[in-house]
This record gives sequence, structure tokens and C-alpha cells, in this order.
Amino acid sequence: MSQNANTLMLFFKEQGPHELCVLSLVNLMRDDPEKSLGYQQRLGVDFSAIWQDEWFNQQFSAQPEYIRLDFDTSVRANLPLELLEGLFEHGLRAAVIEVFHDQVGETQRHHFLDGKLVNRSDLYHREPFIEPIVSAQLDARREDGEEDTSVCVPRPVPLRKLIEEEREHEEKAKALVEGITELAKVARQTGVGPGGVIKTGLVLWQMAKGLLHAVIFTVLALVFFKGFWMWLGLGVLLAIVLPLLYGWVEYSDLSEKSEEPEAAEGTD
Repeated sequence: MSQNANTLMLFFKEQGPHELCVLSLVNLMRDDPEKSLGYQQRLGVDFSAIWQDEWFNQQFSAQPEYIRLDFDTSVRANLPLELLEGLFEHGLRAAVIEVFHDQVGETQRHHFLDGKLVNRSDLYHREPFIEPIVSAQLDARREDGEEDTSVCVPRPVPLRKLIEEEREHEEKAKALVEGITELAKVARQTGVGPGGVIKTGLVLWQMAKGLLHAVIFTVLALVFFKGFWMWLGLGVLLAIVLPLLYGWVEYSDLSEKSEEPEAAEGTD
């Protein structure tokens, strides 16, 4: 089964938060969540939820300068952005996370500084001590001649913005799945194929647009021109004609498009 292999490196500003983070993770590795929870609360960050629900095959190591976490996730898992945001709010200086996407055989490396996604060069310029550590930990496993896989951004991007964009994408994906499910349900109930349901929906949408245009025209005509009853009567007529016209044009276009592939197949 495909999965993502992740390496997360954390660099704290001070020794106190660093030690609390180490103790939180050590006790999670020892399968002592209650003891770990006490250190997490002192640190102000929750590791337990993501540790239990999303991560597996965890490995942990630490030195006075850094903390390293290795873990696997499903191919659908996102970066632990909310966890990083919490860590930056409680003493984290910088972070580097590298993800190997086993399903496509690609690697991506992300660099974070002061709560923002930054370019690799920006991080190393601000915190030069981090470069040799990351190089020793991560670059050593890179094959000779392999290109740099670091994610580049035009300007630093706050973690909060990344989290909001991620949620927006998830909501759109959820809406898409719900739409497909509803389409399949309607198709089963009506006995019409999904293509026919979509076609009907597009025609109805164009008819609704025609009605809207008729209403807008009528309102503007009544406001700016004389002849109330004349414009009202014309508006009622348009409210009948435009939806039918818009719907017919859309139906004709869809029919022509569906006939084109059939004609192409006939000539093969």
C-alpha cells in the first residue's frame, strides 16, 4: 500500500521549549500518553491527536540543536501545518519537513521560519547553523546529481494562510464528492444516465439565467424609461421567451457536442 514517508526537523529558540518537546515525544514513543500530556500542556502544543490518528511507524531522535521525527502517513495526508503553527507560537524558531510521496515517487522539502513558509536560501541566510545539520540529516540520502526538491515561494507565506487554503481545498473536494454522489442518486432514481442528468441541469441553469436577464431588463426599463405598462408587458413576454431561448441554445450546443464524437467514430 502506498504511503508518504515524512521527516520533520524542529529547531527551537530556547532550551526550555526544546526539552518540553523532547519529553512530550519521548513519552509518546514509550506509549505513555498520560505522562506525555503533562509535558504537552506545559509546552502548549497537542501532539497526541495527530500522533494517534494520522502518523504511524514513528521514529524519534534529538540533539541539543534540533529534534528529528520520522513518520509515515497516508497518501491523502496533508502537512502538519496546524501543529507547526502551535509550535511556532510556543518557541519554535524554524522547521524543515521532507515528504517522499511513494505513490508518484517524488520528494518535496518545505522550509519554515518564524511561522512562515520560506525558500531554502532565506532560511539558511537567517539561520546559517541549520544548513549543515539539515545537510547531514537529509542530503546524505540524496543520490548524486539529484535535483533540489525544495518548494519555492515568491514571498514568505504565513502558516495561517496555508491552513485556510488547505481547508478551502478540502471543502471544495467534499462538495465535489457530494455533487457526484447526488448526481448518481438522481440518475438511479430517474433511470437517466449521469450524462443526461448533467445535460438537463445545464439546460435548466441556462433557462434560469434567461429569466434573470429578463427581470433585470424589465427593472431597468421601468426605472429609466416612460411607459410603465408597455415595459411591464414586454418584461413578461421576455420572462417567457428568454428562458426558452437560452434553454434551446444550450440544448442544441450539447446535442452537437455529443454527436461530434459519434461522427468521429463513424469515420474511423
